[in-house]
Amino acid sequence: MLSAICAYAGLYHLLFFFRRKNDRINLLFSFLCFAYTPYFIAQAEWYSSTTIIHAFRSIQAGYGSLSFVMIFEILFFYYFTKKSFSKYIIHISTGVFGIFAVLSFINSGVTLSPSTAFSKTLTFAHLYEYTVYEFTAGIFIQLFFVLIIAVMIFLAYSTIRYYKKQYGTILKPMTFALAIGLLAAVHDTLSVSGVSNSVTLGEFSYMFLILAMTYRLKNNYMDEHEEAERLNEILDTKVEERTKELNKKNIALEEAIEKVQILSGFLPICANCKKIRDDKGYWNQIEHYISTHSDVIFSHAICPECMHELYPEIESEPLSEDD
Repeated sequence: MLSAICAYAGLYHLLFFFRRKNDRINLLFSFLCFAYTPYFIAQAEWYSSTTIIHAFRSIQAGYGSLSFVMIFEILFFYYFTKKSFSKYIIHISTGVFGIFAVLSFINSGVTLSPSTAFSKTLTFAHLYEYTVYEFTAGIFIQLFFVLIIAVMIFLAYSTIRYYKKQYGTILKPMTFALAIGLLAAVHDTLSVSGVSNSVTLGEFSYMFLILAMTYRLKNNYMDEHEEAERLNEILDTKVEERTKELNKKNIALEEAIEKVQILSGFLPICANCKKIRDDKGYWNQIEHYISTHSDVIFSHAICPECMHELYPEIESEPLSEDD
């Protein structure tokens, strides 16, 4: 059931990525779900194994899948937290967990070996009890679980810091899912080491993490959609206001054009008296012609040159416009 849910979520977000190819985090989440799918299948095969070899191959497949899960999980949180940590961490963790993915399929005393098999009775909340084949973990497998715990602590810290900066609070589903995942990783490490004798909880905690990631991605999409609608409303309001303003200016311009008659073309003007010939062939004073064809109102005065020529005796006295 868990593997089917992860496969569905991975396919859904992969199709979602093809519709919005600029949203890389959906692609990473789909890869993460696809990496979880064989892990859950391997865990189910291990629980139902009836032979040592079957159980051994299932555990190897589970550790190999979990290595890729950790790689994609780090990549996902790198983009989810807006690149809050260095890319070198991605490169180093990819190399380290890539090595562990290879080591998980090597039969050795420092990893896993069928010769170290033993039967183990697991209990779940003191309600269910069943027997499975377990194998003594070598130093590299123990180190593998220690690194998972370190990664979970680091991702929880990065996410808490991101939420604190972005939202001012850390009370988010992703924070609780990471906390559950960290506790499950500690529990499974103790179980592999033989300290605890209960069923592993990693697969269930990872399911909580998948659900939290899905919830967050859905909310991100809804937030972006609401923000786009808000910006469109603001844009529509500004366009409407600008349109009203332009309409007012156009109306004012049209009114101004109606009031102003534009003089254009050639005007026959007398070279001596400066009269203008109109369309009917009559000669009119220039001020009469302009007043007829526009809203200009003339008032008469005498320029200094004419004052000197016509009235030299009163040139020094100022004249009003009425004079």
